[in-house]
Amino acid sequence: MGLSTEDDFKQKIQDGYIVESREEMTEGYRKALIVQLTVQADTELMSAPAYWMAARYAPSTNTQVSAHAIIQDELAHANIAYRLLEDVGESKEQLVYGRQPHEFKHPYGF
Repeated sequence: MGLSTEDDFKQKIQDGYIVESREEMTEGYRKALIVQLTVQADTELMSAPAYWMAARYAPSTNTQVSAHAIIQDELAHANIAYRLLEDVGESKEQLVYGRQPHEFKHPYGF
């Protein structure tokens, strides 16, 4: 599929084609997917500390347990997105541990 133009590729997707591997992607599609997944993963990861603050000062045990469950969900969602980024050639280790704070991409920073 590497010889396909971006427009041909977009039309193929609009016609119902499902992209399942990196080899099937155009470079433009891959780059857009990396940006989208990075924003998603970073947003999930960045939300965990905010919930932690809420959990620490929860008025009841039930509320605290609920907040901890939310934190676990957010971190799991981040892990899924970072794992998908590995499938398109990115390093999860680099994305999580190798960037400076200002390099994280999340909507709160736009």
